[in-house]
Amino acid sequence: MLCNYYGQLSGQTVVKGIFLPASDFEDLTLETLTFPEFAEVFGKREVYESIDLFGGSDSEQYKKLKACFELYQRIGVYPSVVNMYLEYKSLERYNAELGRLMSIFTNIFII
Repeated sequence: MLCNYYGQLSGQTVVKGIFLPASDFEDLTLETLTFPEFAEVFGKREVYESIDLFGGSDSEQYKKLKACFELYQRIGVYPSVVNMYLEYKSLERYNAELGRLMSIFTNIFII
């Protein structure tokens, strides 16, 4: 996701301690996790890279990768959310972290 930061946002930035005077322009690129990166975090990268996309692999490999992909669909794009899930194994904590991120995005990108 590419976002633009304008000085008109009253000096509000993503990182504390940084002040950008009015009329300065900064680009901030926020990268999300790809599925291969997510699979690596959960120890499934090797399965992902070795699986036959045309059905020639062991069914257990497909089940492992499917479970990993379902979790990715639920929690997988923001690294801090994935970290929260890894630390607490709690969907409630995950939801709280996702809500925190959405609040930051809303406060910064809506003028």
